[in-house]
Amino acid sequence: MENYKTLRSLIAVADHDKVYSILLQKQTAHCFYSEKKITLERIYAAYRPVIDSLIEREVQPPGMTIVVKKTDTLDEQYLYEVVLVNDAYVAPPVGELPYFSGGSDDAPPAGHYDANLDKHHQYFGFYGFPWNSHIDSAVEIDDDIDRDMALAEILWELTFFGLTEEKQSEYHAELKESFKAYETKIKL
Repeated sequence: MENYKTLRSLIAVADHDKVYSILLQKQTAHCFYSEKKITLERIYAAYRPVIDSLIEREVQPPGMTIVVKKTDTLDEQYLYEVVLVNDAYVAPPVGELPYFSGGSDDAPPAGHYDANLDKHHQYFGFYGFPWNSHIDSAVEIDDDIDRDMALAEILWELTFFGLTEEKQSEYHAELKESFKAYETKIKL
């Protein structure tokens, strides 16, 4: 596994032209973008400000380690997985089953553990974490993934719900409103 001291150091050594080309391939392969005219120039215009925003941030205490790895799929293909390692992970009690409380404060029944507790999640996705918490985090990359691919995958994951933190906040607010509306319909 290749390790980088920080995401900031990975950004510094990566070949950004290759990263943009990889992001172009990802965008054009993604069904949401398949009918849009995506060019390398548009990718550059979208992601250059993201990279600039990340490297211009003040040095931060390291957050959760970022891991980039290949995951096999059922159709003998693979995909890249980018996750944050939960340093506070506690394995669930052996032999107990997960209990999802659905947001209530009810204690799990006997023989179950509260699966909603963060401590029982070994990994997290990027969504919902401020970008500052990532820039000075360690990065671990599977041996068969080059650093340019790893950075492209990290940027893709980081920006999946918006190319800025503000856009992601707007999306999150819209999503919360949708859930509230849905909950209201369910209660009727």
